[in-house]
Amino acid sequence: MIWSIGKKGGGPSDQRTADEATPKIRASILQACQKLVEDAGGGRYVDDLSYHSLSLPFLRAVVPGARILRCTRDAQDVIPEIAYSWKRKPSLIRVASHRRTNFVWSSLPKLGWRFAKRYFAERVARSSSTWGPRVPGLAEFNAANGPVLSAAYQWSQMMEIFRHDLENFPSDQVLSIRYEDLFENLDRECDRIASFCEVEDIASLKAGAHGFFNPKHVGPWYQLSQDEWDRIRSLVDPMNQLEGYEPLPEEVPTQAIRHRG
Repeated sequence: MIWSIGKKGGGPSDQRTADEATPKIRASILQACQKLVEDAGGGRYVDDLSYHSLSLPFLRAVVPGARILRCTRDAQDVIPEIAYSWKRKPSLIRVASHRRTNFVWSSLPKLGWRFAKRYFAERVARSSSTWGPRVPGLAEFNAANGPVLSAAYQWSQMMEIFRHDLENFPSDQVLSIRYEDLFENLDRECDRIASFCEVEDIASLKAGAHGFFNPKHVGPWYQLSQDEWDRIRSLVDPMNQLEGYEPLPEEVPTQAIRHRG
């Protein structure tokens, strides 16, 4: 909600441009971020919001010195998890509970209306217009193809926009890591992150990472059919290979890569 401050109208996409970062909007966002830092008793603002992938020009205009940790992950793991989120129907209480930690009243009207439309569409029409970050054309694609393929379309479009905008970001403010490398050697990746972010207490960073990172964790997973997977591959495989991964397997994945025998 903080990063929706000053956004005019709903619009078809969650993209924000640099010219939207007026002095007033920038000051309001920075003030809200600073309050979160102070309330937490910390010294840094860290945000893993996936919506930022659609608004890098805006983000850079608000926080010119922001550092981007770019974590890539194989699409054969990502898509079933996104599809699960498209298919699920969270309760109103659960959503409100999740939102209360960073509630911003000025963002409530437009975001509340957007949530209400989706919430009732799911329960009355048994369909969802969109879920998560809205890329251009997402609602139209979903109406024509359904939620499972929309998960793949959403991911590929987010990655295309992100990669394009990242080219204009200073290279010394971007660090790329691989999700799979975190499992292989967490300490090594923590060292890289600590150096990049100029973290002095590396031991605490590593302790926190080991306490949080669970190699045996099984995330939410929507089991794709073979037909769905065949259609999804054409949407995501080119981008997945650009991200440095091998061509996607022809057989539909049934579990995350790290859990396969």
